[in-house]
Amino acid sequence: MIRVLFVDDDPLILAGLQRLMRRFSDEFQSEFVTSGVEALERLRRGSFDTIVSDMRMPAMDGAQLLTRVRDEFPEMVRLILSGQSPQESMFRALGPAHRFLSKPCRAEDLRTYVIRALKVRDRLANRALRALVGQVNDLPCMPRIYKELLEELHSPRGSIDRVGHIVAQDVAMTAK
Repeated sequence: MIRVLFVDDDPLILAGLQRLMRRFSDEFQSEFVTSGVEALERLRRGSFDTIVSDMRMPAMDGAQLLTRVRDEFPEMVRLILSGQSPQESMFRALGPAHRFLSKPCRAEDLRTYVIRALKVRDRLANRALRALVGQVNDLPCMPRIYKELLEELHSPRGSIDRVGHIVAQDVAMTAK
């Protein structure tokens, strides 16, 4: 059973997430809290595989929460699920979050992202290695894509559309 902790300061959003996750109750055990402080307290009392947090919350926003989670629980998969987050907030979340999802998010998409992230994590057999990888802030760019990007940038006929297409092929480059 996959254990997921959802964090959002809006009780209506949490109620909606609770309804969404009922569909997957045979795979997921979900819990719901309304603040970053409450989330950290809950995480310290029991083990979870994944945390899904809103970005904009009072006192401790999603990026701050996931940074603390990364430091204290590095093996945990960390997702941001946010609606109207300004670009700056989105970029702040890219460091501590494994994935940034936009609201509304289909239940099936959320399920897929969580399962994929856990499969990647579980491929690392050594617990210490999983913890170390969980603390990585930046992903390296793939050499082939970096080379393509440089060629396009130096090409006399280079286009911004082509540069965007090349960058979109690599998660780390896109984040940067």
